[in-house]
Amino acid sequence: MPDRKITLCLLVIFSYAALPQGAAAQEAQPPEPLPPETDPPGVSNEDLGISRRFLSLRYGYLSEANSNHAIGQFVLENYMLLDGSLDWLTGALDSRGEESVGMRTLLGLTWVWGAWRLRPAYSLAYHEFGHGTRMRAAGANPIYFFSDFDYTQSLIDARVQTALVSAGVPTVIAAREVRPTRYTNFFTYLGDAIAGGKSSGYTTFDHPFTSTAPADWDAVITGGGVNNEMYLTELIEDQAYYNGASFVYFFQYINGKQASYDYFRAQDDNQTLRTTGDMANILTYYNRKRDYTNPTVADLLNRPVGSELLATEVLATDFFFTLQPVTPAQMVANTLTSLQNGDHNYHITRADIETGNLIALYGSSTTYLLMYSFMKYMFEGDATVHSWELAGIRLPDISFYHSRRGISYKLRSGYRWHRWTFPFAVEHVTKGDMTTEGTLGVRYDADQYAVTFTSIVGRSGGAGVEFDYYLPVADFANARLGSRIFYHSVNTLEGERNMSRVEPGSYAELEADVYVSLVY
Repeated sequence: MPDRKITLCLLVIFSYAALPQGAAAQEAQPPEPLPPETDPPGVSNEDLGISRRFLSLRYGYLSEANSNHAIGQFVLENYMLLDGSLDWLTGALDSRGEESVGMRTLLGLTWVWGAWRLRPAYSLAYHEFGHGTRMRAAGANPIYFFSDFDYTQSLIDARVQTALVSAGVPTVIAAREVRPTRYTNFFTYLGDAIAGGKSSGYTTFDHPFTSTAPADWDAVITGGGVNNEMYLTELIEDQAYYNGASFVYFFQYINGKQASYDYFRAQDDNQTLRTTGDMANILTYYNRKRDYTNPTVADLLNRPVGSELLATEVLATDFFFTLQPVTPAQMVANTLTSLQNGDHNYHITRADIETGNLIALYGSSTTYLLMYSFMKYMFEGDATVHSWELAGIRLPDISFYHSRRGISYKLRSGYRWHRWTFPFAVEHVTKGDMTTEGTLGVRYDADQYAVTFTSIVGRSGGAGVEFDYYLPVADFANARLGSRIFYHSVNTLEGERNMSRVEPGSYAELEADVYVSLVY
């Protein structure tokens, strides 16, 4: 059965790519050459109704690569398959003269239902990967579980397993002593989430470790789940801007924009989550801000582990920190430094977070763009839409994030001029340790390649370059060979959320990815 599904997906892709595009494809004579001053097809995609989709293999898919960006692209490309299949079927019906407003409405609602059914599994898997990737960045090996709304028992089972492994019991044997099935790979976790209709889970790791991350990294891990869901909405926005999108992405998009809002609602319905869930713990962090490099007396009374001291902060992620012992004089000095650096209560409330999600949802132009896509499909037979622009300026979108420094809003836009696009963003921590960070980029699209440069302006900064080369592989398909290199710093908000490794001392890393894609 899986082979048949794969074959069907490939047939959908190949058949769609092979369909003639308008009357020009049916003419026997070659097309007239474009005037030199005219941009080639694809530059103004929004005027031509063109949508470009990808099916990729990436180095970043490996667990060791720990690439938040690559896994996000994988989720996005799964929706591209759903989007492309709708285009193919619509075109097939149209070629037989069987297309009508009623038929398109029925098809559209069917695809809406399919996207709605897939959304919980993709949201859960990428949410938990958000916790896991922030753990792995600090040196841990994350493991994922499904909780099936039995959160208390599942968490107890995970802690029993952790205790057994810490006591010297081999991991394989310890795993058999507890009930949940453990996952160490995103793809198997996602596959079982889809097959089993799962919508609830959690992430931990199987033994304590020495963190390579800076202080307060537990907050980054706790917020990593909803931050990932928000990041996926940015990938959808970029797909609409550069390649085209449709209403198929809508439910995943609004789910990401209001991920924290929905998590609060889940906590309201679950007594355990009210005290151990992500939002409960992130609020605890915001309003009881502590610097874990400055241990308290309670921290120092924890049991010794070798020459170190182990302090455990009970969070939904069950994260462990290893602290070096300090002298009383060092403790006093650290406390004074902590106070000088503003170790304080951020006074962030549930209302602040829920309001942030609602602003991100209703303040983003892509929310309405994807809604418009369904109406466009019903009456025109084409669901593809591109980001709205005014005088070349992309109408903005808003993201909302959690960080060690507090809550932040990120406004994203861009400017298009012929083959050039200039994406830009501004992110500001509105409550907490006030920080402003800017992102500036430039992208050039040629006939056979595209190159993008990105620069982050903020604390320590960051920079990246992405290069894509397109080449025909058959009459019905193209291929893309690409590479991406990005320099991250943990001192930037972007780096905190997405860097794959936190190197001790420098707190910076160079992330690299290579990929090959089918373009359809």
